[in-house]
Amino acid sequence: MNKKRLIIISIVAIVLIVLISCFVTHRDKTEPIEELVRPPQHEAGPADMINTVLVDLKEFNDSGFFGTATIDEYSDGSSKVLVLLDDFSGNVAIFSGSCSDLGESKTRLNNLRSGVSETEFESSADEIAGSGGFAIIVFSEEGNVMACGDK
Repeated sequence: MNKKRLIIISIVAIVLIVLISCFVTHRDKTEPIEELVRPPQHEAGPADMINTVLVDLKEFNDSGFFGTATIDEYSDGSSKVLVLLDDFSGNVAIFSGSCSDLGESKTRLNNLRSGVSETEFESSADEIAGSGGFAIIVFSEEGNVMACGDK
């Protein structure tokens, strides 16, 4: 009886080993392990961008500086403002109104460093710039307006 029991247990063990190796081999071919352990991705990103506003920044006071700004709005309600202005370092802000008829300051953006300012917000573009017209102003360290663009 003991010998018969040992043979049955051995056969069952071999069958289990064969089945497990077949499952592992099949899974490796159809589902890479990275897919099974990949951490969750942040929901907002370029694929979730729902709106982009492009603003041309023109020289102001004969400064000689030109650039662009984009306001990207994402489906999760967040937004990002990217300002590119030659190779300039200074301050950037969004005002209500236009370059020729400036209103109140709405939002201060991250400073330009070597021509780049990137500011992320957890709020929509309307909350940042307002629902009416707005202007993006670039200032020198001394407070002189160097470039302006409006929408």
